[in-house]
Amino acid sequence: MYPRWNYNFTDRNRHIKKRPVKFEKQLTEVLFSSYAQRHVLTLARYLDTDEPIMVKIRYGLNPKDFELIEHVEGTRKITSSHFLHEMDVLDALSEAGYGPDYIDCATQPAGLTLPYPQGEVDVLVMSRVPGERLGEISDGLSEAQLESIRCQLTEILEYLRQEGYVLFQQDPNFLQYDVKNDKLYLVDLTFIDIIDPIYERNMKQIKPDSMWVLEFGLWTEELIKRNLQPKRLLQPENQKHDGNLDPGKRLRRTSGEPSERSP
Repeated sequence: MYPRWNYNFTDRNRHIKKRPVKFEKQLTEVLFSSYAQRHVLTLARYLDTDEPIMVKIRYGLNPKDFELIEHVEGTRKITSSHFLHEMDVLDALSEAGYGPDYIDCATQPAGLTLPYPQGEVDVLVMSRVPGERLGEISDGLSEAQLESIRCQLTEILEYLRQEGYVLFQQDPNFLQYDVKNDKLYLVDLTFIDIIDPIYERNMKQIKPDSMWVLEFGLWTEELIKRNLQPKRLLQPENQKHDGNLDPGKRLRRTSGEPSERSP
């Protein structure tokens, strides 16, 4: 049997800004050949405080193994920019109540334990949100719960669209659902990207019957035909919600200020 992960972070330790972190469970692994990177989402814990956290990891691979990469430095600038945008999206989701909270970030040398020791690692530390991975529990949810999830997912994706971002792949495991409180969160930002300005004007408001929602594959045709409306009204185009973020925070990140580097 082939291993599930090319590199498994489960039960490994690492220091992030001199704080010891134990990775308790690896949740995902995605290869981006055009950037010579793998992206991984993990459940982890700060060992000095026993605080449960999630850690998103982007670790570099040897660019010589990827024919698409012609300019290593230019590619690294692109991946650094994507890392900054991922933090912006995390801030926006957190402020709106749609995702985990930002805790910390760092860019570090990969070190001898990773597949390409000469590379770099971008790490994003987030809080854990209540609930379970939606892909693991969706079969046991009621029709009413699935309808609520569809409403909430529509809100989240439309909010991102108004902020200038799109989730360009869909998977129930990107989402976490708190059954007790009927609350949905977007926790995996691997496939978040900026909306291309060429298409921005033509990208319509995301509604419950939009492909951006339905491609998550959670609903029967009968539910889809009901054309549900979100419980909370989506904001009109001329009332974009900025999440009441600290204005300086986003400006610093989108302007290209690198994350703090740590050993």
